Amino acid sequence: MKYSIFYILTVVFINLAFTYIPPIVLLNGAIFITTGSIIAGLVFVARDYAQREVGHKMVVALMVAAGGLSYLLADPFVAIASITAFSISEISDYIVYSKYKSDFNKRVIVSSLVSVPIDTAVFLAIISHLSALSFIVMCISKLLVVAYYVRFKK
Repeated sequence: MKYSIFYILTVVFINLAFTYIPPIVLLNGAIFITTGSIIAGLVFVARDYAQREVGHKMVVALMVAAGGLSYLLADPFVAIASITAFSISEISDYIVYSKYKSDFNKRVIVSSLVSVPIDTAVFLAIISHLSALSFIVMCISKLLVVAYYVRFKK
């Protein structure tokens, strides 16, 4: 259950970061970066580890628990945006992660390459910060965390 707990805590922490840590806004608002966006890649790795640990149906239950805690502890608007984006990207992640037949690390990377852009676009659109530059920066920061974790935290 350690990955399941890590998954829940990661979702809640990221939503708290989006709520309470001010963003860095560059180029007159063209780039919107937060602590949450920089570490958000951990969620994609944690989700795959949790899915391996407890199965897909339980990951959905974990996502609901993380969303509920985020709603109570963070800004409800941010929590709803996060869970909406994550629910949509979860579908693509599940399809790729579950159907792609390769070793675990490759499955995490490929499923993240699909789900990270979906999650990022939906989340930024809901919170009204979607721009090409913000999208690219957030995707890169998330994918760098995924790559680091897969490479060094086997």
